[in-house]
Amino acid sequence: IAACSALGQLVQAAPAQAAQVREHLIKALRDADAAVRSTACSALGQFSLQQLMDAYWATQDQVLIPFIAPQLYHTPLSVQPIPHSQDQRLVLYPTAGQAVKWRKSQQAVQDFVQQIQSAVI
Repeated sequence: IAACSALGQLVQAAPAQAAQVREHLIKALRDADAAVRSTACSALGQFSLQQLMDAYWATQDQVLIPFIAPQLYHTPLSVQPIPHSQDQRLVLYPTAGQAVKWRKSQQAVQDFVQQIQSAVI
C-alpha cells in the first residue's frame, strides 16, 4: 500500500516517469486486497488528464476510462476528421499550455467516445 502511495507522489514530482508508474498502478487496481486497489485508485487520480489520455492510447486499457471521463467535464476534447484519411484527430485543450493531439483510427476513436459516454451515464 505504501508503495502505491509513493508511486502517486512520484507521478506529481516526476511526470516523465508516469508511464512506468502507470503499469504498476493498473496492476494494483486488479489486486485482491481492497486497500491496495483503493490506494492505486487514489494514486491514479493524481495523474493529469493528458497523462491518462497518453496512457489510454498506449494501452487502450479500459480501466483508465473512469479516471478520464470526469476530467473531461472541465477540459474540452474535440474529435476532428482528417481529410482524405480514415483517421481522426482528438485534440485536448487544457486550460494551461498547448493543445495536445492524438491521431487514431476512426474505429479506435469511436470506441473511446462510446466508453466515455457510458462512463458518464
